[in-house]
Amino acid sequence: MRRTIAVGLVCLVLGFVAARWWQGRAAQAPANQPPQAQQPARLARLAEQKMCDEQATKKFHEDNPHAHPFQNYTSHYDPKNNICYIRVFSTTADKKSVSTVITVYDAFEGRVYAAYIWINNKGKQYWEVKPMECFVLPIGKDKIPCSSVEEFNKLAETYFGIAE
Repeated sequence: MRRTIAVGLVCLVLGFVAARWWQGRAAQAPANQPPQAQQPARLARLAEQKMCDEQATKKFHEDNPHAHPFQNYTSHYDPKNNICYIRVFSTTADKKSVSTVITVYDAFEGRVYAAYIWINNKGKQYWEVKPMECFVLPIGKDKIPCSSVEEFNKLAETYFGIAE
């Protein structure tokens, strides 16, 4: 009888120790999460955001010296990849056509990461005309095609943190 109680107590203590060990281990490495998800992303410092905004302003005016009211830009600094993204939006219209062009590129290097080009020169409704060009090129990944401005904006927000 004493032996049964002793074995029972040993099993109980070992079970308790194993449970505590398992809880500690589970807290250290959450299941089904990649290693980078465990580390918080570094946020851009105000100085980096300001530097990016100043460069985006300069680049926008260099590339568009005669910008019109339907042309604008926004910027976003990505501290993880050390890239200053600029998103330029432009819509033009005349008697024969309407067009929209959106480009996301590096404000310092000029590398294009995403482009959306839509031209309607047939007088159709906007939803009847597919874009001539629509893609996003995330860093380290293959080019992702898209088929609408909504899809383009969602992808640009997902991969570059910049959308309308």
